[in-house]
Parts: sequence; C-alpha cells; structure tokens
Amino acid sequence: MVVGILVLSGLGAVVSSTGDKPESEKTSIAFSRPIVKEENEYTTLEIKETNGFLMEQNKPMIPSYTHTFTYPAGTEILDVKCTTKNIQEIQISKQLKPTPDAIPVSALAKSVVKESTYTLTEIYPEVWCRYDVGSGIVDNERSIILKVQVLPIKYDPIESYIEWVDEIEIEVKYELNPITTNYIDEYEFIILTQSSFKSALLPLESHKNSRDISTKIVTLDEIYGGTFFTAEGRDDQEKIKYFIKNAIESWGTTDVLIVGGIEEFPARETHINVNNDDREIFFSDLYYADVYDEEMNFLTWDTNENSIFAEYKWEGETDDVDFYPDIKFGRIACKDSQQVTIIVDKIINYENSKAYTKNWFNNIVVIGGDTFTSPYGDDSGVDEGEYVNQAVLDIMDGFIPDKIWDSNNRLSGLLTTGLDNIKSGIENGCGFLDFSGHGAPWVWTTFPHDGERQTLPTPTGRYTNEIISNLNNGDMLPIVMNGGCSLGKYESDDNCNAWAFLSNPNGGGIASFGATGLGWVYTGTGVTEGLVEGLIVDIFTAYDNGAITFGEMYTDAMNDYIYPDMGPHDYKTLMEWQPFGDPTLAVAEDSTPPEKPSRPDGPASGSIKETYEYTSTSTDIDGDELYYLFDWGDGTYSGWIGPKDSGQAASASKKWSSQGSYNIRVLAKDEHGVQSVWSDPMSVSMPKTRANDILIVRLLQKLIEISSVFESLFQPMINQL
Repeated sequence: MVVGILVLSGLGAVVSSTGDKPESEKTSIAFSRPIVKEENEYTTLEIKETNGFLMEQNKPMIPSYTHTFTYPAGTEILDVKCTTKNIQEIQISKQLKPTPDAIPVSALAKSVVKESTYTLTEIYPEVWCRYDVGSGIVDNERSIILKVQVLPIKYDPIESYIEWVDEIEIEVKYELNPITTNYIDEYEFIILTQSSFKSALLPLESHKNSRDISTKIVTLDEIYGGTFFTAEGRDDQEKIKYFIKNAIESWGTTDVLIVGGIEEFPARETHINVNNDDREIFFSDLYYADVYDEEMNFLTWDTNENSIFAEYKWEGETDDVDFYPDIKFGRIACKDSQQVTIIVDKIINYENSKAYTKNWFNNIVVIGGDTFTSPYGDDSGVDEGEYVNQAVLDIMDGFIPDKIWDSNNRLSGLLTTGLDNIKSGIENGCGFLDFSGHGAPWVWTTFPHDGERQTLPTPTGRYTNEIISNLNNGDMLPIVMNGGCSLGKYESDDNCNAWAFLSNPNGGGIASFGATGLGWVYTGTGVTEGLVEGLIVDIFTAYDNGAITFGEMYTDAMNDYIYPDMGPHDYKTLMEWQPFGDPTLAVAEDSTPPEKPSRPDGPASGSIKETYEYTSTSTDIDGDELYYLFDWGDGTYSGWIGPKDSGQAASASKKWSSQGSYNIRVLAKDEHGVQSVWSDPMSVSMPKTRANDILIVRLLQKLIEISSVFESLFQPMINQL
C-alpha cells in the first residue's frame, strides 16, 4: 500500500488559535477503479463516486469529488490534511479528453467553437486535494463553509499513464469560537428602496408581517442619513452594504429585497478579465450579499484599495471575493410606483393562494434547440439546449414536462409555430419555465440542429420582451430561468427579458434569473457541468433538495456551485447571475411527504384503442388530503386526481393508441404540494388484437397445421400481428 499525506495550511484558512483546544473531524472517500474509454482520438475517465469534474480551459477533464464541511460562524479552520491510500497506475494509449471550450451565448454575435486542445509536459493536476474557506448562510444560519475538492486522478502526459487513488481521508482541525448575538430589534426581512416607492411597498410589508416574517422597509435616505446605524462607506454602494452588515448583526436580518432599477437603486460595477474577447464591465448585486470574508471581516470587494471593485486579473490586479451569499437577496427592478404595485400584488396573491399547491404548478415548460452547431465548429453532435432541458427534467421528475424543442418540431414548426407553443405552454400554467439558448437583453433565440442561423423559435427566430409583456396567464406565474447572454441586463434595458416576466400586469412570471452580462457555457455534454447552464441545473437541484423560498433556491445553488481555485469564467458566472424577485417568496411548504404509492393495479395486457382503468393508494402520516398522478409510460399523464382522503384509492383510465409495452407508475402529493416518490412500475402490454387480425392469425395457424412448410413463411407474419 502506498500512503501519501498532503497538509494544506493557509490557502485562505484562518491559522490563529485563540479558543479552546482544537477539535478535529475526519471523513474518508473511497473510489472505485476508473472506467477508461477510448472515444475517437481521446481517452475519457469515469469514476462513479465522483460528483463533478475539474474543468480548466486548455487542460484535460479530471473527475473530482467536492466535499462540504459546515461550521458555526466564528469557527477558525486551522488546517486540512488529505491522506491518500493505495495509489495505482493505469496505462492509457490516447491523450485524456480536453475540457470543452467555454463559449459565450450571445444573440448578437455568432460564437465560433475552437477545437479543444492542450499541451502538457508535467503531471496534472499537481495535488490530490485543494480547498478554500468562506462565510455564508446555510439553513438560515451564519456559517463557515469549507470546500475540499478531491482529485482522485493524476495524469502523466509524457509516460501516458494515470495514477488513481482508491481512498482519501480528509482531516480538518478547527476551533469553535461562537459569535454571540444580542439583537436590538429583530427584522428577518428588510426591503431597501428609494423614498418614493415606500407607500407602494407598505402592503408587502404588512403581508410579510402577517406571515410571521418580521419585515421593515428602509429607504436610501435613511441609510445615507444614518437614521438606524451610523453611515459608513466611501460611496453609496458601500454605505448600503455596511447597512446590510449592521442589519445582520443588530436585527438578525437574513433576507434583503432591493427595489428599483439601476437609476433608482445603485449596483456595483465589476471588472473580470475573462479573456481578450471579454473585458465587459457589468453590474453585480452579489456585492450586497457577499458581506463577510472567511474571518468574518467586512468584505469590500476592493482588497487592494484602488477603488476598482471585483477585479480578476484586471490590469494585473485581483481582489479577494468570497462569493458565498451571507444573506438571501433579490431585486425587483421597478422603474416607477406602478410597477412596484404590480409586483407587490403578484407576490401577495401568489402566497395567499399557495400557488405551489395548485395542479398547474406541477407543470414545467422547457425550451431549447442546438446552442452550438457544426457550421460554427461544434462537432459534438449534441443539441446543448435540449440536453440542458432534459437534465432539468431528470431533476424535476415529479413535474409534467412540456418539451418545446427543435427535435420534436415544437420549437421549429410552421403551422403551429414555436412562438405559439411557448405561449400556450405558459398560458396553460406552469410552475417553472426553462429557456436554454442565446440571448441579448431584449431577446432569446437559438439554432436548429446544426443550423447556420438562429431561426428559433419560428416564425421570427426571436422571443422578445414585448412578447413576454403581452402574456396573459393571469395568476399562474412560473419561476423563469433565462439561459443565454445578458437576458437580465436591466441597466441596459429597463424591460429586459428576465425583468419583463415580473413587470407584466396580466401574467408573465413571479420570479426569474438572468445574466447581467455576457454569459458563458461549455459545449457538448459538458454544458451542464458548470457556468451559466450548470448554475441553472444547481438551482433546480436546490429546489428538489427542499428549498422552500426563492432566496433559498438561489443561495443553496451558489453554495453548491462554488469550488476552490475558480477561474475567470466562474467568477463572471457567479457575479452576473441576477435573481429577480422576493427572496422570502414561498415556493413550497414544510410537510412530511406521502408514503410511496402502491404499485398500480389493473389489466396487464389488452388491446389498443380500448379503455382500461388502474388504481393506486397512498397514505399520509399527517392525515393530509392527497392527489395522484399516473404516468402512462408513453409520454402522457393522467393529470392530477383528487383530493382523496389518506388511504383512499385513486383511479384513472387510459386508452393506448400504439402497440407496445408500457411501464405505468404513480406519484402522490399532499395538500401542501409535497410529493412522494414514484411507485414501483407496472408493466402493461398492448398488442394489436383487432378482430380482423384475429381472423388472419387463425387462418395462418391452420395453414401451418396443414403443412410445416408454411411455418417459416407465416410465423413472422403472426408475430407482427
């Protein structure tokens, strides 16, 4: 056995010791032998226990496992030790597959995909583990977050072999120094706005207080004038951020809503040098949420004190940025009091009606095509937009999908156009809406498979903010993911696509996400592994893992995404990803899920075009009323059936139109909208048994009985019938 020890001290950790005797925590991660595959000119590696990849531009893709340790705020991380056990070698004949190119997804410029290549002369990566420490909010508690990225593979490009380790033990030494709190008042939720919007926001303040969310409206004049806390900071943005810090420490604030567009409420400019093609200065509200560094000191985003904020290799300068949000936040980019009233009314109606319990909420609309195509150098053969959409559907397994894709002709149709299908999908009601493609502030678009022009959705090739503003879906309001460049760039267009969903008085959406600058994604199947589309996948995962507010969806996804030694594309992705909406917006409720429904009961075989009935039962430990959804295995669903008392059977009928075998399964949800797991499937066979077919079968069987000569001729025909 080969054992190696790597001690990681510093690297952003706190190394002072002022508390009691240090404590330690150990965890071991075991890895199975890598699965080595040769694909064209490259070797690919898979390890089933890993949960991601090390993806650095112009370097090979390396499977990775990221482990998160969480400690109370004030904890000092002293050191992290990784011990490797049983290092083994595997010879490979081809170079490891490169990390796919990161490409911008702009509707205004056609990005050319370059062939991913790299040249290595040394073992990569250099270490088995790397880590960083940050401060954030986890489960509504201020926390120190330690991320350890384990890299179980090392690649020697000169000798053409890999080393892999079958176990790594992580030991963390730390000291607990709890932060004591003594709040002078308690306001869980603060709404920050200019004075002219205050009266329009009073109904929202009252509504939140009635929901036992202690809420206070604070105006910019009160912040700058020191009404509640002494005003600190070199400019308006820093004064606002210091105010948020004081609210956290004096009021116990966990959620912050910013009200106003860029003219009404300032934002912080950032300076990320992604590459020679992207030195865009863009705005980031993450500045207001990233309050503390890993030592719980105020984080200025200007650690070199040159008054140029959030620098990454900007004229040779890089500022220390923690990235972990210390509050849950959102912005409603209202330009006048009328828009404030519109969104306030939508929030109140959404929560009072418990929209997340309605049957329409369990619909999800996904829209995508081929984000990068062969005429522009992408030879992956993957329709990235649809690939992302399917990854989202795999996470949101209890939602009824409406796939508006190029491949099924629903995004590219001519009689019923792509715009028609998007409109009907939204106006029929859905809880979530996912666009994956290209964008500009006022438009979303994408390519057909291997297309030369962005012609989708048909007929115009454009899904614009004007179309969004004319949606008429009433109170059936989705949470919207706007995958593409600049779709949340509210400072350049005060009705950008992401905001237009919220500002629509007759429908649109209740909350949304979008990039405030040029967005980047990976090509091919790497598209879900990081950057804009990877973060969208993380947001859906956060919901699936139990986030019950819009703010939790955002914060949990950010916490999950961040990893040690991130590069410029990640910096920009995290800083530009803008949540539009109320961070305290309820998108689910705490409730015990119903029990797994019974396996469906009904006929196991039958005839096509005949109707059959199936039943299933579940129980709920809380005695809640239940609703049932039957998945017929052919891409169709029963629709929600109920309410039914706990333990009362539900029935649904189905008529299959095509011959085949189908797996029926059933899902239950309670009156709070919380879903069970799917039932075990029931296999159903629907052969063709029409009367004419039966007569033909009997005739052919008689002929076979007369002479075996006919068997080889007629038996295949019988099998087909």
